[in-house]
Amino acid sequence: DGTHIAIQPPYGEETDYFNYKKFHSVIALAVVNSNLKFTYLNVGAPGRCNDASVYNRSTLAEIIRNPIYSQHRLTIGQIDIQAHLVGDSAFPLSQHLMKPFPERLPMPQNQSIFNYRLSYCRCTVERAFGHLKNRFRLLHKKLEFDLDHIKLIIKAAFILHNICVDARDSVEIEWNQTPPMHKKPACPIQTTTATRLRDEMCQYFIQNPL
Repeated sequence: DGTHIAIQPPYGEETDYFNYKKFHSVIALAVVNSNLKFTYLNVGAPGRCNDASVYNRSTLAEIIRNPIYSQHRLTIGQIDIQAHLVGDSAFPLSQHLMKPFPERLPMPQNQSIFNYRLSYCRCTVERAFGHLKNRFRLLHKKLEFDLDHIKLIIKAAFILHNICVDARDSVEIEWNQTPPMHKKPACPIQTTTATRLRDEMCQYFIQNPL
C-alpha cells in the first residue's frame, strides 16, 4: 500500500505535491509481512501521483517478476497461481499483484468472499502504517524540511519501526488518530491472465472457507 506523509512542498512545485486528500505530501509505497515489518520501501514520489504509477515505476514491480516467485505456487485445477503481492483497488491487477473486485450491490457471493479474504490479509499493511505513525508522531504532522532530508527522516522511521518490532516494543494504541476517509482513485488496468487467476481463487475460497 501507499501512505501520504504531509510536507512543505518545494517552492514552485506545489501543484505536483498536492494530493487527492487536499494537502501536500510525498508518497511512501511499502510492502509488509505478517509480523508488521516493512520488507520494501519506495519513498519520495510527489503526492499528486497515484499508487499505480508509483508502483509501475518502482523496483518493486520488477522484483516481483523474478522467477523465484513462480517456484512458490498453489495449483488449482490445472492453473498455477504463484506467490504474489496483495493490494487495494488503486493498483493494477496482474498475476503478480491481486486486488479486490469493484464493490457494487448486489455482489456475487464468490466475489464478496474473495474481497473479504483479500482485505483480511491486506489489513496488515494498514496496521503497520498505524503503528509506524504512532511510534514516530512527527509523521502525523507536516514535515517542513528540505525534500532530501524529508526522505531520510521517513526512511529512518521505517527502519526504526522494524527494529521496534524485533524488540517487541509496545505501541500506544490509545494515542491513535483516526484519519478522515477519502475515496482512493481506482486503477482499471488488468490482464486477461490475472482475471482468470482471480476467478480461480474465488472458487478456491468458496471450497476452502476460513
